[in-house]
Amino acid sequence: MAQGLVFVYDREIFYRSLIEDILKAEGYNVIVLKSLNDLVSPTNNVLPDLLIADIAELGERDVDFFNMLKKAFPTLPFIAMVSSERKELVPRYIRFGVFDCIEKPIIKEELILSVQKAIDFSIYKLEEKERLSKIKKLVKGTEELLSATRKFMLPIPLKYPGSMLVQSILNSIVIAFDAEKVSLSWLDREKNKYTVVACAGYCMDVKLFKPRAIGEGIIGYVAEKKEAIFVSNILKDERFRASPFKDQYKSLSFMCAPIILNDEVVAVLSVSDRKVPRPYTEEDFVLFKSFVTQITFALESSSIITQLENSFKRLNIYKELSSLIIEIVDSGDILNRMMASVTNILNASGSALYVIDENKEYFLCEGSYGLNFKSKFVYNELLNKFLESSQNNKSSKALFNAVSKFFEGDVLHNYVSYPIYMKNFPLGFLLIINLLEPVNLDNDIMQDICRLVSVAFKNNWLYKNLCITADELVKVNKELEEANLNLLKQLAKGE
Repeated sequence: MAQGLVFVYDREIFYRSLIEDILKAEGYNVIVLKSLNDLVSPTNNVLPDLLIADIAELGERDVDFFNMLKKAFPTLPFIAMVSSERKELVPRYIRFGVFDCIEKPIIKEELILSVQKAIDFSIYKLEEKERLSKIKKLVKGTEELLSATRKFMLPIPLKYPGSMLVQSILNSIVIAFDAEKVSLSWLDREKNKYTVVACAGYCMDVKLFKPRAIGEGIIGYVAEKKEAIFVSNILKDERFRASPFKDQYKSLSFMCAPIILNDEVVAVLSVSDRKVPRPYTEEDFVLFKSFVTQITFALESSSIITQLENSFKRLNIYKELSSLIIEIVDSGDILNRMMASVTNILNASGSALYVIDENKEYFLCEGSYGLNFKSKFVYNELLNKFLESSQNNKSSKALFNAVSKFFEGDVLHNYVSYPIYMKNFPLGFLLIINLLEPVNLDNDIMQDICRLVSVAFKNNWLYKNLCITADELVKVNKELEEANLNLLKQLAKGE
């Protein structure tokens, strides 16, 4: 069953035939145009659902083509094919309101996906409110889960698990085993060291314990072997008789166990120096391992809460941006309002989207908020490469001064810059100025924001073009109405 009617044009027979074969195999109706003039031919009485064409041959006359296209087909999605050597045309085409751009040589999967998106565009619009509703429900559910979890578990920073919960478990171990020394050693895999981060009992010497290499000492041995050990008498234990670290315990009996999260040892729990002169028993070892389970659960819960809080933060950002998009999708100020939202969410002084023009002469400011950003800036290859990567206030003084020239009236303290792409076509960069916390940006969030900004940029120009077309239609309709009225008056007079 046909899924839509697609018009295809390319000056090369190879590409016309290739696209026709691919789309027909997917169930689309395809009409191949031998000339772009055939698109509005008087003999052509069919209305397409989509146009796919390479119009690079038109050069600067592409302006006339887009004007013609808007008048003939005001709402027709247009997918422009662009040669890999002419990527600089993409920002120009987006300004004219193309739905999408695909790169030559054509990749079958990319073509099919782009066509499907264009055909489904109207469906997407209808589903926007439903999607926002789902996001709100997800945010609410996550908030309730966080609230419920916090009632039973305090968050524990994984790099330093010294929370009240962990400490209370260690204190309980002291009482259960009548021990003088209970400690939790944390492993730093990057530095290949372990350090005591929490302890209970008479543990002043434990607090002064210097970091040691993973694999070193009794605790290092347990971390390396990933197994709990019970030693009733270290002098008779073949594993540690020759160990130079056996003197770290006052008594001859002790217990150690690894704390394992996601199949990796993150810490080691140790109990030693019993107050009464008798060794620990197998029964004690069983009870000890139950405390290990409690510590593991505490750390797992901490990790889950941290993940939930990060997800909650991201969902709140997405909810706000989604609400913004739906609210302004029918307005004429999409991009500037998107910049305002990004600036406020990230606690910055201002943000702007700079897009490279098709001749690579300028960076053009397409939307901004908060500061007096310059409308255009002379193109510089070095500056372009620099701004196409995430940056902060640690950049060189020369580049720092260069960024300062993008706006007027404010002092630059710090900034970040992220590249803006549509698929693999570079459009420009998002520049965010004077953030309160410039080094704590989540890279995944920034990538998602950049994708939304690129969509807003494309839709902003699409909206403007539709407005121009609508104004032209209103004007034509008004002229027709006046002509009809004059004709009726003449008929009434018998002329």
